[in-house]
Parts: sequence; structure tokens; C-alpha cells
Amino acid sequence: MSSIDQVHDFWNQDSCGEIYAKGDDEAEKYANETKTRYTLEPYIKDFAKFDLYKGLDVLEIGVGMGSDHSSIAFSNPKSLIGIDLTERAVQHTISRFNSLGLKANVKVDNAENLSFKDNQFDAVYSWGVLHHSSNTEKCFEEIYRVLRPGGSAKIMIYHKYSPTGFMLWLRHGLLKFKSLESIYSEYLESPGTKAYTLKEAKKLTKKFDNASFKVQ
Repeated sequence: MSSIDQVHDFWNQDSCGEIYAKGDDEAEKYANETKTRYTLEPYIKDFAKFDLYKGLDVLEIGVGMGSDHSSIAFSNPKSLIGIDLTERAVQHTISRFNSLGLKANVKVDNAENLSFKDNQFDAVYSWGVLHHSSNTEKCFEEIYRVLRPGGSAKIMIYHKYSPTGFMLWLRHGLLKFKSLESIYSEYLESPGTKAYTLKEAKKLTKKFDNASFKVQ
């Protein structure tokens, strides 16, 4: 299992999607990154439904390059806070917001031990982040803690039995008798990356009154 320092160091070298941030100035770089992100993963917008955050107190966990965070900001939430484990992602998101004239409180924080009081947010959003944590279960508990009664969380984590996992297993595990869990941990993005079955995802959300799931 990876440590939080290993995960931090991996993503602090390059934020997710940074390779697509190309252009002559910051505005162009971030615009190109956003365009590529939503082209490669068009289902993000259908999942997030960013316009529904209008008038809410919102927390995003894992801002990355800030594409989704700016999409939330454009919906005019009552308040918006974004966190990331890495200084690099926080700086990218702050730079993006400055170039767009947007406002949010963006800072370094740890999803396993959120620095917020109980019942602080109407909504929590996190896309493709919590499976990188060394303690994903604790992250879900923290999300539940900071949500207000009646609040909602939208979270994407990796599905275990996916085409990506199968391809990685064929390449790295078939002849080495490695488990799918070890393949994800050793070969998919940051050290210790995990993926979950629907049954395991339901266990992660056991504290929530209602939970729905979709495999993309």
C-alpha cells in the first residue's frame, strides 16, 4: 500500500491533464486542457450536472487542473471551496481562476482528514480522485461528515472489472500470476491506485441514506 507522501509526490510532478495545457498564454493553455478533457471524457458533464450547484455551498475534492472547478464556479454557487493534495494542482487552479476572473477558496488539504467542520456543505464533488488515497474508506466517511443533512455527493472512482484493468492485467499480470488489485496498484497512475466492484462501492457509501451507481 502506498503512503500519502508517495501519492503526493507522484501528482505533484504533473497534475492530471497537464499534458493537454498547451498555448501561448495561461488562458489558452487552460482552455485547451478543458476542451481536451471534455472531449476525451464527455460523460463528465452528464455526471456532474454543473448547473445544479447554483446557490449551494460546494466542496470539490481533487481540483487537478481546475476544469471541473471552473465549471462549478460558472454555475454561481453560494460558496465554492476546492482542495487538492498537491501544491501544483492548487497553483494551477488558482492561475486558471485568475485568468478567467473567477473566485474560489482553493487550498492544499487531505481528503482523509478534511479541515472543515461537520455539516458545512450542501454538495461535494470528486472525479477520479479518491481511489488514489491510501484510505479511500476514510475519505467517504469524511465526505459524509462535512455534508449537511439532505446534501449530496457525486463521486467517481475506478471500476475494477473494466477494459483498462483487463488490458493492464494481460500486459503485466497474466504470466506473472498477479492479482487485479496488485496490477492497479503497481501500474495505473499513482502508487496504490485502487478500483472497486459495485458491491465494494456500496460498502463505501453505507452511511448515506440513498446511493445510486452507474458503471461508465
